[in-house]
Amino acid sequence: MKIFIYYGNKTEEFSSSKIFVDRLLESLKSDSRFSEVIFRTPSNTDFSHISNWRQVIEFNEERQKISKEMMESDIILLISPVFIHNVSSYMKVFLDNFALWTHVMPLVGKVGVPISISSTNGNEFVNDYLTKIMNYWGILTHKSISITLANKKNEVIESYVRYVLHVVDALTCRNFSADTSTLNLFFENNVNNFKLDHENYEKSIFNELPYSKCETFDQAYKLMKNKE
Repeated sequence: MKIFIYYGNKTEEFSSSKIFVDRLLESLKSDSRFSEVIFRTPSNTDFSHISNWRQVIEFNEERQKISKEMMESDIILLISPVFIHNVSSYMKVFLDNFALWTHVMPLVGKVGVPISISSTNGNEFVNDYLTKIMNYWGILTHKSISITLANKKNEVIESYVRYVLHVVDALTCRNFSADTSTLNLFFENNVNNFKLDHENYEKSIFNELPYSKCETFDQAYKLMKNKE
């Protein structure tokens, strides 16, 4: 089993967020259930800002490499700091590079959780946005996690780590409840659009997915689970 993490920040040494992320990584890498823990940050991801759709669909070696990492992973974690009640610019660049995925839902069968880190507030705005994008990608998401770190002692940071690990346990076992109504709506909209006669790039990609003949997200998710 593989887990993919993107952390949308460059953290200062000894910052509370770095302590949290380092402890989380340490715990996940010591978990024998995971054959690989892929940890991506702005420091090891070479993405440029996206300003038009052509940049999204043109070949990009780094994007292709990270696409493969996510496609081959079972669990996806997106972790973003809160910046003026939004995701960080690093996280936005990462998401923008996969804007095409919001039209084709290539990650059906994956599970994941969005995690926001703030000093005191604004987490709900980031969580809502990350959840929406992850659902657009086809990921079945656990309830989002809000972390506030202002003036928090190491004991509190450790408690956050334990809670995230508890959620990862649930994701690993697929033992969590999730409302799939939004995912079904997104999936059915895509299917109906692709039933139209005109050909386009997104349609050609969707038709190559193993669940392209399914009518609902629930059908597609069940199909992918049965392939495991």
